[in-house]
Amino acid sequence: MKIAIFSFMLIILGCLNSKAQCPNAGIDFSVCGKFAYVCATPCTGFTNGQWHAPGSGIAYYDALNGTYTPSNQYLPCTWIRYSGMNDTVNMVWSEFNGSIYLYDTVKIYFASIQPAISLVDPADSMVCGTVYTLLSAQYPAYGYGYWIDGDSLTAFTPNPLTPSPIATVNTNNYGDHNYYWVTVNGLCRDTSDAVHVNFIEYPIANAGPDTSILGLTTAFSGVWDSIGVGQWNCINSIYSYVFDVHSPMSNVEVYTAGTYIFVWQVNNFGCFDSDTVQITFNNVSSNYSEDFEYNIKFYPNPANNNINISIGNYSEEVNIQINDKLGNENIKQIISPNKQSIELNIQNLNSGIYFIKLTDKNGNILGTEKFMKEYK
Repeated sequence: MKIAIFSFMLIILGCLNSKAQCPNAGIDFSVCGKFAYVCATPCTGFTNGQWHAPGSGIAYYDALNGTYTPSNQYLPCTWIRYSGMNDTVNMVWSEFNGSIYLYDTVKIYFASIQPAISLVDPADSMVCGTVYTLLSAQYPAYGYGYWIDGDSLTAFTPNPLTPSPIATVNTNNYGDHNYYWVTVNGLCRDTSDAVHVNFIEYPIANAGPDTSILGLTTAFSGVWDSIGVGQWNCINSIYSYVFDVHSPMSNVEVYTAGTYIFVWQVNNFGCFDSDTVQITFNNVSSNYSEDFEYNIKFYPNPANNNINISIGNYSEEVNIQINDKLGNENIKQIISPNKQSIELNIQNLNSGIYFIKLTDKNGNILGTEKFMKEYK
């Protein structure tokens, strides 16, 4: 008899310690929302079973979002609703056969959707190069989050296996990319709106080698980049004229001899690179070397819209002629006798260097000089 009782106790203890057999409330799981479906496997011969979760606020339903049915507490398989969120509830299925109680517990995590909110400023939607360091998001109050995109070549730091709301991306592909912040809370997922980033290739500016030339006109030796738009600027003088500011091999002319420093800057959709070149212009003899006599003056130089000519103490008629560097006559005007000055409108002249020549009524040259018409 003692052997039989001992064997019976071993059977009971085995049932108590074997969660997978008798009874079985199922494996722990998570749901997204307030409803969960629990289903226990009762022990053979045990007919009085019930679910309970002390103090947890669990209610029993006949279906998902169905009718409240308290009697379903006594069914091994039923829908339950939890009044809270983001909590783990221990659901206990217990059975009684008239002499002993057996039970099993299943843990259920009731998760809520955590809004996936990107904190990236829309103004930061462009980057020069292949590295973007401004991915930022609101970390969820529950669960975790990570950044993703659809390009397999994108490298995230930290990688998506290390959840972080702040990330740096490195891509081998220029152009438009879309990144998404994903939140995970149990079985709940949420994805942010796309964070649009345009990766722009850096241009390479090459202004050519420094040089020294004889004369006041030469051509740049810049190298054209296949991307972007370039522009020339002189950084140490306003007395220069570039014929085509967007050409790396444009002609350039200066007003006076000297050393000039020019910058070739290339802009590729807001990404810049620049290079400088130093050119020394040396004087040569010129047919336009005479100085004005009779205290004749003109100003300003360079000029933009108007140029003023004062003939000082000269009282005779003065003929004014303005020619471009090719000798073409652009403006012709007469200063009447005893008139001390005149203002010429040069607004319609193209930018560049011009020569002004004053002669008397008999064609004798009173003086010649050159001036620069500034950019329009």
